[in-house]
Amino acid sequence: MGLQTLPALSEQLQAHGMAPGTPCVAVERGTTARQRVAYGCVGDLCARATALGLRSPTLIIIGEVVALSAGWAAWEAEGRPVATAPQQQCARLLAPDATRVLASVAAAVAAGDAATVAGAAA
Repeated sequence: MGLQTLPALSEQLQAHGMAPGTPCVAVERGTTARQRVAYGCVGDLCARATALGLRSPTLIIIGEVVALSAGWAAWEAEGRPVATAPQQQCARLLAPDATRVLASVAAAVAAGDAATVAGAAA
C-alpha cells in the first residue's frame, strides 16, 4: 500500500509545507535476504522507487530520522545513486566494526594477551 500511495503522499506532504528535500527511504522486503533500499527525498523518492522497480511489501520512512542512518551517509558519499546492492549496504555497515575488532586482536596478539584474543573470537 505504501508504494501505491507514494505519489499522492509526496504531493500532499509538499502541498502542506514539507520541504521537497526532506530525507526518506523505501525499504522493500525489509529484514529479508531480498531486501532492497531506495534512498531519496520527498520530492524524488517516487521516481527513485519506480526506477529501481520496487514492489510491495515496501515500508516508506519519511523525515530527518532517515538522515541519521549509516545507509543514508553512505548513499550520499556515493553521489546518491538510484540503488545500492544489499551486500554493499551490509559491508559498509559492518566494515568499521570489523576493522576495529581486527585491529584490537592484532594488538592483543602482538602483546601476547591471550584473553583478549579469545574474547574477540567468541
